Amino acid sequence: SLVAVYAVRAIFTFISATLLSMGVNRLSTRLQTQLVRSLLEQDIAFFDGEARGALSQAVSADVKEATAALKHMLQNGLQMLTAVLGGAYSLFALSRRLSLVMLTAIPVTTVVFRQFGSYIRALSRQERTATARAASIVDESVANIRTV
Repeated sequence: SLVAVYAVRAIFTFISATLLSMGVNRLSTRLQTQLVRSLLEQDIAFFDGEARGALSQAVSADVKEATAALKHMLQNGLQMLTAVLGGAYSLFALSRRLSLVMLTAIPVTTVVFRQFGSYIRALSRQERTATARAASIVDESVANIRTV
C-alpha cells in the first residue's frame, strides 16, 4: 500500500513538472511574440539609437533568462530533496531487505536517465536552432524597418 502511495506521488510529480515546463515554454513564446510586436511598432527614431544586434539579443536572451528563473523557483528543488530523503527513510524503516532490493535498481535507473538526458539535449539543440532562426527573422525585420 505504501508503494502505491509513492507510485501515485511519482506520477503526480511527473505530471506537475511536465505541465510546469509546458506552461513556462508557452509563457516564453508569448513574451517573445509581444516583445517583437512592441519592437516593430516603435518609431523610426527608436531604431536610429539602438543597435540591431542588441535588440535581437534582448528578444531571445532576456525572455529565456526570465522564464528559466521562474521555472527554477517554481520547481523548488528543496521540496524534492526532502521528498526523496523522507521516502528513503520510510523504506528503510519498513524493510531493510526491500530497501536493498530497491538499491539494486539504481544502475538501471541511471542508464534510463542518461538516455533521457541525451534525448533532452537533442531537443535543446533543436530549440536553439529554432531560436536562432527566430532571432534572424527579428534581426532582418528590425534591419528593414526603414524600408517599410
